[in-house]
Amino acid sequence: MPSAMTNDTQQITPASKKQVPVMKRNILLKGYIKSSKEDQGPYEGVCLNLNLVVRGRTLEETEQKLFLLIVAYLSDAQKDGTWNDLVPRRAPASYYFQYYVLKIQSHFRSLAEFKLFVRSAPCMAHA
Repeated sequence: MPSAMTNDTQQITPASKKQVPVMKRNILLKGYIKSSKEDQGPYEGVCLNLNLVVRGRTLEETEQKLFLLIVAYLSDAQKDGTWNDLVPRRAPASYYFQYYVLKIQSHFRSLAEFKLFVRSAPCMAHA
């Protein structure tokens, strides 16, 4: 899976075209993608640390949508200067409960199709 942000240590600002040094911060993302029982789509993807939810027709489509949404969310929070207010933004306890149920199920053979993820996403925030 591609990383959420680039590894550049400098950012070009559109107004001045000057390079402004930035400090990189990593955030550990946890979540899951599982089969959904609702009519909106057969799969649901959840990022627990950012409280983001997407739906898709396949496991792969849902995973792609979720990670694109994560990249956009982190990028907007960094651009708007709302990073400290929006990162992290924890999901409700019911999503965490579902994550740990799936984590337990992952140790046993299960008929349900799901995918857990714990991944570090390099993020950039102003120094």
